[in-house]
Amino acid sequence: MVGNGDVHRLEQLGSTYSLVDAEPDADAICAAIAAGRVQVVARPLSMFTAARLMTALVASTVLPHVAAEIAPSRLRPEPGIGLPEGRLT
Repeated sequence: MVGNGDVHRLEQLGSTYSLVDAEPDADAICAAIAAGRVQVVARPLSMFTAARLMTALVASTVLPHVAAEIAPSRLRPEPGIGLPEGRLT
């Protein structure tokens, strides 16, 4: 068996794969691919699942960069601003 993937989230694994009609031997697999004895099998994602995966992917790429640009002092309110007097947290 030969496998390769470009999944960004574990739940994407197995939704698309290739079947090669060949004996389990490297030369036979290469010959089968060259002869076109390959079938691509794909299980389409629902719109909801695709949107959720894309949102998670974008968020995991963008949010760390945004958080790194915010100074830690800006993440906590200054004493007395927006909090009852004498309360720091």
